[in-house]
Amino acid sequence: MFDEKPRTLEADGVKVPIDPDFRIMCEYAAAIEKKDEEALREIIGRFYYAGISQGISANAAVMAVNDFYTAGFIRDERKRKQITRKDGNEEKKELPVFDFATDEAYFYGAFLSVYGIDLNRAKLHWYDFCALFRALPDDCRLKQIIGIRAAETSKIKSPEERARIKRLKRIYSLENDRDTTADALREMILKQRKEAGMNEKRH
Repeated sequence: MFDEKPRTLEADGVKVPIDPDFRIMCEYAAAIEKKDEEALREIIGRFYYAGISQGISANAAVMAVNDFYTAGFIRDERKRKQITRKDGNEEKKELPVFDFATDEAYFYGAFLSVYGIDLNRAKLHWYDFCALFRALPDDCRLKQIIGIRAAETSKIKSPEERARIKRLKRIYSLENDRDTTADALREMILKQRKEAGMNEKRH
């Protein structure tokens, strides 16, 4: 666990220097999701900052980047089973529960509040970033949002709670491009009203 983190990768039997900065891997993940080949080429170029020797195939170089990404980041943490059929029948489908670009502010806030780490300035190895991410407490906003996205509403018995989680899943959905600001504000107002009502009952 406390072994020195890798700063070289082996591709086609050749050791190649790499930049293990977490930002590069976050950008890599985003480019993979968008299937942005131009961005991927630029990112891989920065990752192999010293260049790639002619004896290394492009496929081996790409596979080494992917292996490095998955070695630090447990893929199962990123995708959970969710009910997605529109006709009401249950169907299991793998869906993302977080996105580095969309959730950038939540990542920043979580690392700053929990660890005192400013991700704008931090020098973190990808493996360290992943370890800290997995260790974030469940009550931080980022983990709460991930929990909402991963929740299977069919398993929630309470109709009120099920409706609440469905509403929150729409607000924090990663599947659409709509502006969720209005929904987020509405959820905040509803929460405030509920808390105000509970306080009135106590008095």
